Amino acid sequence: MSNKLREDITAYMRKQNMSSGGWFCTWWYRHHIDHGALGTRAIRKELERMEKAGLVRSDHSQINNTKWQLTGVTP
Repeated sequence: MSNKLREDITAYMRKQNMSSGGWFCTWWYRHHIDHGALGTRAIRKELERMEKAGLVRSDHSQINNTKWQLTGVTP
């Protein structure tokens, strides 16, 4: 399941027209990917694993609203 979730997240993040300056809020995934029914917690954990692997970076500048961006992507 994790690999499919990762693929869904990556495919969604490649749609730059869906982003805000190249960044995606954690809760957006729940409404826009096939595995959104898993919930924000499962999606966030996968995003954190992806960050450790160097696939995405995070922005924690807003309280309770982490944003994510694919590495190597500039808007």
